[in-house]
Amino acid sequence: MSHSNATQFMSHKVETICRQLGINLSEAILARTTRSAFARQLNISRDTLRKAMNGDPNVGLGVYVAAFDALNLSEAIASIGAAEHDSVGQAKRMRRGALQAPGPLDNDF
Repeated sequence: MSHSNATQFMSHKVETICRQLGINLSEAILARTTRSAFARQLNISRDTLRKAMNGDPNVGLGVYVAAFDALNLSEAIASIGAAEHDSVGQAKRMRRGALQAPGPLDNDF
């Protein structure tokens, strides 16, 4: 992975997670279809797909979410950072007396 603007300030741990995300995406795609067909399905360039499959952190989050959704693997993405998985946040909320986590966001503006 080349060191672009996004990777200049990333820890080794973050780079490793990005690479693993790319590996997971690659394996899921190649088990189902070709790279070209998948890029067409997502309406993205083959170059963008290649970068995502390599775990490039410069690829937009929306591309990763759309790709995993097209593979029927997007459910876990929504739980990233969720209050129920945040033990530090839960402890702080409990100390402040806010025992219930906030509800899901809605789009009723």
